[in-house]
Amino acid sequence: MMSFAKNWSQLILICCISWFYCVAQAGPSTHQVVKNIMLGISQQSFETADDDLLPNNMPTVWRSVELPYYQPRQIGQVDSRSEVTSYWFKINLTSQIPKHGNRYAVYLPRWQTIGKIKVYADQQLVFSSNSGPVWNGYNYPLWLTFQAHQIPKTLLIRVDASQQAGMGLSKIYFGDEQDLYLKYLTRTWVQTHFPEIASSALLLTGLFAFTIWLRRRDEFIYLLFFCVSIFSYIRCMQYFVGVNPLIIPENWFSWLVVNASGWTIIFTYATCSHLYQISFKRLQFGLICIMALVSIFTLPTLNLAHDFGQVWSMASLIIFGVLVFYAGMMVVASWKSRSKEGAVLSSVFVFNIPLGIHDLMLQNYQISLENVYLLPYTAIGSMFVLILIVRARYLKAMKDIQLSNIHLETKLAAQEKELNESYEIKKRQERQQLLSHERERLMKDMHDGFGSTLSTTLILLKNGQITPQQVEGYLEECIIDLKLVIDSIEPAENTLDSALANFAYRIKQKLAYTNIELDQQFDSIPVIEWITPTYTLDILRIIQEVFANIFKHASSNRITWQVSSQYPNLVINIQDNGRGFDHTQVSKSRGLKNIQVRSRSLGAHVEWLSGADGTTFTMTIPMYRDGE
Repeated sequence: MMSFAKNWSQLILICCISWFYCVAQAGPSTHQVVKNIMLGISQQSFETADDDLLPNNMPTVWRSVELPYYQPRQIGQVDSRSEVTSYWFKINLTSQIPKHGNRYAVYLPRWQTIGKIKVYADQQLVFSSNSGPVWNGYNYPLWLTFQAHQIPKTLLIRVDASQQAGMGLSKIYFGDEQDLYLKYLTRTWVQTHFPEIASSALLLTGLFAFTIWLRRRDEFIYLLFFCVSIFSYIRCMQYFVGVNPLIIPENWFSWLVVNASGWTIIFTYATCSHLYQISFKRLQFGLICIMALVSIFTLPTLNLAHDFGQVWSMASLIIFGVLVFYAGMMVVASWKSRSKEGAVLSSVFVFNIPLGIHDLMLQNYQISLENVYLLPYTAIGSMFVLILIVRARYLKAMKDIQLSNIHLETKLAAQEKELNESYEIKKRQERQQLLSHERERLMKDMHDGFGSTLSTTLILLKNGQITPQQVEGYLEECIIDLKLVIDSIEPAENTLDSALANFAYRIKQKLAYTNIELDQQFDSIPVIEWITPTYTLDILRIIQEVFANIFKHASSNRITWQVSSQYPNLVINIQDNGRGFDHTQVSKSRGLKNIQVRSRSLGAHVEWLSGADGTTFTMTIPMYRDGE
C-alpha cells in the first residue's frame, strides 16, 4: 500500500509539472517567437562593462543568427584579464507588433553567462542584472512590459561573457502581455520558485531531524540527514539567487556552492551506510580526501584560476566522478543489506546520475538552453526518504510500545494473580485465626459463665444442698448467659444497637414478674467500626453484671437505663433508687472486678456514684480508637 501511494504521488507530481511546462510551451498563437536575430560582437573593458550607458565602440559588423544561440566554452584558451566579450542581440520590434492588445511583453525564458546582461530600448537602459558576474540571476526568466504606444523600435540585449565560460540565449517571445504571462509565470516557478521551495522544505525537515537528534543522541542518522539538508540547500541556492546582490563576496559564495554538491554526496552516502550497517571504509576515506582536496584547492584565497568557469567545470567533473563512484558503492551496499529504506535512498541517489549528466550538458551548452536544471528536484526525493525513515522508526517505536504494553500487562496480570493468591491465603489464615479466637472466647465464656454455674448447681444438687427454687434460678441465669453469647455472634444482628435492644427486651421480660420499673432511654447508636462481636459480648457482660448487682443487693423499685451518643463517645448510664454501697470496696468484689477488667479491654471508662438515694453506674466507650 505504501509503495502504491508513493508511486502515485510521484506520478501526480510529474504530471502537474509536465502540464504546466506544456502549457507554457504551447501557449496561444497571438504572440511572435523571435528565432532570427542580428548579432554583433565587441570587446569591452571591465570598467566599460559595468557602465549602464551604451559604449562608444558599438559593433560595426552584424550578422543574422538563429535562436537559441550558444557560444561554447573554450577552456583551453586564456582570456585577457582586462577585457570581456560583449554579445549584442538586436531586435526590430516594429516588424513584430501584433495587431491587437494594449500592453505588450518581451519574454526571454533562459539566458546564461558569467557576466552581466543589459537590455536597451531605443538606446535607453530598461533592465540590468544587479548582482555579480557569476551569480547574476541567470536562472530567472527575463520579463519586460510596454504600453502599446511606447513600444520601442529597436531592442538591444547585451550579454557580457568570458571566452572560457561561453554564453547562451534562448528564443525570445514578443506579444500580448496576458497571452505570455502564463508562460512566464510557469517558467519562473519551474526554474526558480519550486527548487527554492523544495530545498527549503528539505532544510526544514533537516532541522526537524536535528531536533530529534538532540533528544535521541543514539539516533545518529538524524544528524547525518541534517547535514545532507544543509549542504543540499547551499547547493541549490545557485538556482534562485542573483536577482539581488549577495550578502557575502561572490567568490566565497561560489566556493560554497561548488563544494556543497560534493559534500552532499559524501553525507548522503554516510546516511545510506548507517542504514545499511555496511561501509567501504578505505574507498570512503579516499573519496573524502579527494573532496577535501577539491575544497582546499578551490579556496578563493589561493587564486589558482582567475576564471571561475574553469574552476566550476573542473570541480563539477571531479564531483560528478565522486557521484558515480558513490552510486556504485551504494547499490552494492543496498544489495548486501536488503534494507528497504536504504534501497529507496540508493534509488534517489542513483537517479542523480542521469540528472547530473543532463545538468552538465545544459551548463556546457550541449543541449537546448530552454531546458530546466533538474538536480534541484532531487531535494524532493531526499525529503521523501526522510519522511519514510521517520515513519518507519515511528511505526517501529509504536510496535515496540505495544509489545512492551503487552509484556507489562502479562507481567502485571501474573503479579496480580500472585497477589490475589497471597491475599486469599492470608485471608484464610486470618479467618482461621479469627475462628480459633472466637472458639477460645466462646469456650472461655461458657466455662466461666453458665458452664461454671451448671457445674456448681449439679454438685449442690447431688449433695442435697440446694432447693428446687434455687435450681430454677440458676438455670434461668444460665439461659440468659447463653442468650448473651448468641446475641453477640448472631450474623443478622451483628451490631451493638441490636444487641442492646435484645438484652433490654429480655430484662423487661424478667422484670414483668417483679415490682421493679425499668425506664429505658436509648438514642440512635451509630455504627462503631472497631466493636466486634467479642467487644459486644464484653459490653453485654458488663451491663449484665450491673443489673445482677441491682437485683441482688439494691432492693430498688425503679431502674433508669440510658444509652446516649455524646461525640466522640458512647455513654451508658444505669441508675437505681435502692441502697447504695461503698464503691471504694470495688476491688474486693469479684463481679465488680470483672467489670473493670472487661472495660479496660474495651478502652472504656467506668465509675460508680453511690449515695442514700441510690447508685449510678456510668460507662464511657470511645467511638474511635487511636489510628482510626
